Amino acid sequence: MKNKVIHIRREDIEDRAEEYFIKGSGLTRPGAKFDKMRSRAAAIREEIRERVQIRCLVSYYEEPPISDGCLRIQGVDFLCPPFGLLETEQVKGAYGYLITGGDYYLEDREIMDQLLADIWGTAYVDAGRDALRDQLVEDFQMRFPEQADNLCLSDSFGPGYYGMKTRDTIKLLSLLEGDAVGVTCRESGVMVPLKSCTGIYLVTDSSAPLPDLECETCLGNTGNCRLCNVRRQE
Repeated sequence: MKNKVIHIRREDIEDRAEEYFIKGSGLTRPGAKFDKMRSRAAAIREEIRERVQIRCLVSYYEEPPISDGCLRIQGVDFLCPPFGLLETEQVKGAYGYLITGGDYYLEDREIMDQLLADIWGTAYVDAGRDALRDQLVEDFQMRFPEQADNLCLSDSFGPGYYGMKTRDTIKLLSLLEGDAVGVTCRESGVMVPLKSCTGIYLVTDSSAPLPDLECETCLGNTGNCRLCNVRRQE
């Protein structure tokens, strides 16, 4: 699988996108005010629905070397603290991915409408990433039919998460050739269109010491983290 373009059907992720929207917007409280906001959110969803085009770009890399917190893919290094927990023999493969959902900007509209459209856009991209991950699980199980029960697909590592530098977006888009799905990257690491995300999934032994999901956006110091210290001693 080399820079393969995958299209995620909007109809297949509607329910997941709604769950992400509810979580992201916080519009769960009772009352007339929130009823009005929910109606407004539903109207915005209908307005942008036809814009939802989730396109993914994926490459598989077999047995990428990893040491001292550095994962090397085709000669490109990605530094990430949790990688320091892993040994090369525990990593069977890696998927680099890029997802874009398009543009949800509403011209000449109130700020609230813009905000709701933005939250919906993020929700659809997040739902698309879930759907892509489901496909990657099926893919690695076919690649390792005899070992599948003893392997797992990690959570997504990527620029801005688990301590990986934001500017590593540039490296990933270079490897994946983001132009294939219309995604470019600024020098700051910000992708265009904005509703895009990129990262790396690892195929590892089930016993590999992967970080908990709570660590994804942690800004703490690993030296003062009980979880990090416990894992370092395991």
